[in-house]
Amino acid sequence: MTQDQGTAATGLRILSREQVSFYEEHGYVLVESAIGDGWLDRLRAASQEFVEESRTLASSNRRLDVDAEMGPMGIVPGSHQGPLFDLYDQAGTWTGNILNEDLTDVDLASVD
Repeated sequence: MTQDQGTAATGLRILSREQVSFYEEHGYVLVESAIGDGWLDRLRAASQEFVEESRTLASSNRRLDVDAEMGPMGIVPGSHQGPLFDLYDQAGTWTGNILNEDLTDVDLASVD
């Protein structure tokens, strides 16, 4: 079975050369209509349930992190081509962010 036959049989789509090139340069690619409307509706409903639950919390729990210090996530275009940064602090605790001492290696002016 060729790749094209396998793709057709499973309903999968292959990225175009342009999409692959874009991904390699930027680290992400937009694939229009990759998820059907029915699934998107279910995902939106589930997300809304999390938002509504988070509004009832005064502090984080096992399901939701409502830490007021967490801000919006920034994206550094092309960062996938540079060094990987540890998202744990010196004590080994997950922080989810780049450590301050690593920020000198990041082009902050390019953050989206």
